[in-house]
Amino acid sequence: MLPMRAALLMLGLLPGAAAGIEQEDKEHQDVQVTGIAGWAGLATRGDWTPALIDLDNRGKKDLPIVLSVTWAAGFSYQSSTLPTLDSVFGRAGPVHQIPLTLPAKSRKRLSLCLLTPEGPACNIWAFAQETRSGKTLGRGELPVRLADAQRRIVGIVGQARPGGLEDDHTSIATLQADELPEDWQGYSSLEALIWLDGRATELRSSAQVDALKRWISGGGRFYVARANTLNFAGTPIADLLPVTLGAGRELDSLGDSRFPDGPILVIENTLRKGAIRAEAHGVPLVTEASQDAGRVTFVAMDPSRAPFTGSLLAKGFWDWLLGLGPPPPPDRLEDERPPAAVGSLALSQYAGRFPDVAAPEIGGLFLLIILYLVVVGPLDYLLLRWLRRLEYTWFTFPAYVVLFTMFILLVGGAFIQRAAHQREIVVEDHYPDSGFVRRRVLSAVLAPADVIYRVEDAEPLSSNFIDQQRSFDTGGKLTDVQILPGPTPRATNWLLNRNYTGLAYSDRCDSAPAALRYVITYQDNVEIRLTIKNSSSETFEGSTLVTPKGIFWISSIPPGETSASGSRTAVTLKQWVEQEGQLPVRRDRTTRYARTYPGREESGPQGISEQDLNPSVRKALIGVAFSAGGPDAESLTGFAKGIQARRWLESGGSILCTWPRSTGSVVRFDPKPGRYTTVALHRFFQGPSP
Repeated sequence: MLPMRAALLMLGLLPGAAAGIEQEDKEHQDVQVTGIAGWAGLATRGDWTPALIDLDNRGKKDLPIVLSVTWAAGFSYQSSTLPTLDSVFGRAGPVHQIPLTLPAKSRKRLSLCLLTPEGPACNIWAFAQETRSGKTLGRGELPVRLADAQRRIVGIVGQARPGGLEDDHTSIATLQADELPEDWQGYSSLEALIWLDGRATELRSSAQVDALKRWISGGGRFYVARANTLNFAGTPIADLLPVTLGAGRELDSLGDSRFPDGPILVIENTLRKGAIRAEAHGVPLVTEASQDAGRVTFVAMDPSRAPFTGSLLAKGFWDWLLGLGPPPPPDRLEDERPPAAVGSLALSQYAGRFPDVAAPEIGGLFLLIILYLVVVGPLDYLLLRWLRRLEYTWFTFPAYVVLFTMFILLVGGAFIQRAAHQREIVVEDHYPDSGFVRRRVLSAVLAPADVIYRVEDAEPLSSNFIDQQRSFDTGGKLTDVQILPGPTPRATNWLLNRNYTGLAYSDRCDSAPAALRYVITYQDNVEIRLTIKNSSSETFEGSTLVTPKGIFWISSIPPGETSASGSRTAVTLKQWVEQEGQLPVRRDRTTRYARTYPGREESGPQGISEQDLNPSVRKALIGVAFSAGGPDAESLTGFAKGIQARRWLESGGSILCTWPRSTGSVVRFDPKPGRYTTVALHRFFQGPSP
């Protein structure tokens, strides 16, 4: 009977024990992961997608976790209802890992940006993992819809959706102030951002304001349209405006044929900087001011209300205000497409090319093998025989093996480091008036052996960047890359196999004094004179001053303040691009590139040498940066779209283009490649901005 009673007692305790285990497991897994991604769920290939992730710890214990965020296929494609980071299907691109501690009964919101992958449509997944064990405590899927390449995204802060703005080529994405990204790159999908009835007092942090400012300085177009100052006046967003806000006022009409007729509420304002584009009854209606490469526009009325509501003039008003221009032409099925993050077929073709790569010398290797055989063979025997201690070979032979192994590892590591080759294409823009600097870099590295790299301040695009498969990561190694946050993000665990080319992309903003400042003192149809202050120690040879009235060649800019003159080389920008640049035209998959560099016909860059490659890259950069586009032009995205500067010239400004002779690597690889080459274009903007 005693064994029977003991068995019954154990059976009675099992449910309680199971309940205790279940309760403990629930406390450890009670983390909810939710959030939103994109602009109202919209994103574009080749641009960064903002993600806002909410973590909710409902347990009774503080949880040290690692939040892993990556792209993967949607939930309907998953084989499990509870996927983990290792088992989730359809992963694409690196994984962003953020270590943090989630206090008990607390909620935390995180903001980050991920580069949208090239492949099929996928969503952003976030996994909350326990720091020590790696156990998944919670997961969340953030749906994303990829916008059509011919549709532009216009963001709206607030709940209003004004009529006449959305059409066949423009999508509206509405969100609230607290949902704005904290990284300026999160705005890269937008053509413009319009602040309507959003509450500026609901901004979460100063990082949101800083991100918005940097995006504007980098070329963003920011519009504020309001008829009242409620939840807006006195905020950092109001400080961005080119006007000082006053009181509200009602007008009987706007008195302009571009605007609908009827009574309307407006805000009285006083111009602080910039210019007035439209006014009525002494009230500036539309004012605009530049901020480096971008602009800020204030509209002293609400276009989402009467008399704009239902008016046939609403669309014309938005077209006039935004000036978006025609959408890019649709891609053809036969078109050869570059990676969207690069955005230009010519630049993608040159970015990962390493000509004049010589085979490694193996004579030293044979010599080392012969030396090893001599040491462990006759030399060891003769030495021990002379010492009459042949039995010591049990110790000397392992010692020789260890010493030679260490020597080979050291020599081999140095050889691989010397054999690795890094090439960069750099475009650095300076705005001397404010000190704003934007640097864009395509950095490629050719690995001579299987090497695991760490990269600072850059996003890996591909671990096998080859001509035949430029648009995809054919190496399949980016899913192993881990990106760690910080002031300078770091990508780790990036494996490049032997003879593979890795490509990384960096786009960063900063503030620094400009190396060159200039003032145009005289200009006619033949010559230009200017005063230049070169604060660097380098002499810039062969610079070009691009102005609306012509393009001028400046032979040399020495250090210090000097007076220089230049002769006109082209009358129009189009003529200069045709002479010195390579037009970014569409090409189908069977087209061969012709005349890739001056003075030589070439069917493609396969036979191009190192000496000829850099001039070809310069021609491609000139063509991409200053071409006018057109129906046969390539649809530029990513890096290529960002360096276009034609709008600056059309507004009356000028650009001094220089090609520094020697610059250090911008993207830092570890281990450091032994050879480095670069083509760097530095542009100094001056005068009226767009």
